[in-house]
Amino acid sequence: MKYLLMCLISANTFAFVPAIEAVKIYNKIITVNNIKNAPTLIISVDDEINGYYSKKDKAVILNTGLLQELDENGIAMTIGHELTHAKYKHVNYLLQSSKSSQAQEYLADKEGKILVEKAGYDMCEGMKWMPKQGDWDHPDLKHRKRALKCK
Repeated sequence: MKYLLMCLISANTFAFVPAIEAVKIYNKIITVNNIKNAPTLIISVDDEINGYYSKKDKAVILNTGLLQELDENGIAMTIGHELTHAKYKHVNYLLQSSKSSQAQEYLADKEGKILVEKAGYDMCEGMKWMPKQGDWDHPDLKHRKRALKCK
């Protein structure tokens, strides 16, 4: 397993515990799903609430700002979603149309749900933290939940 923890502990930033939890969840998801050549997991010290797959770095990157907001289902949901982007080598959204980007998001949700639930986490519960309003490349939350048959 490849992990790169870039967690700095200072008076202002303490993200070690959520980072360790994310590594455990990541390890469980890739082990249970027998994912070979999984991308590196990078925990980045950044207050932005964001997680993403970097094709250039071949890494799933989770910001500490995101991890501090999520429970284990939310972390698992994000990891499963981003591992699906990695599997299909989805490209940078800025180079695509909105329609193509949203199709990739639905696919990442659908296949991410399979990965997450096989590892014992609840994808639908994990989506609770997400903003309700979509953006140019992410569909609205209600449409994403409906596509996954979440309540």
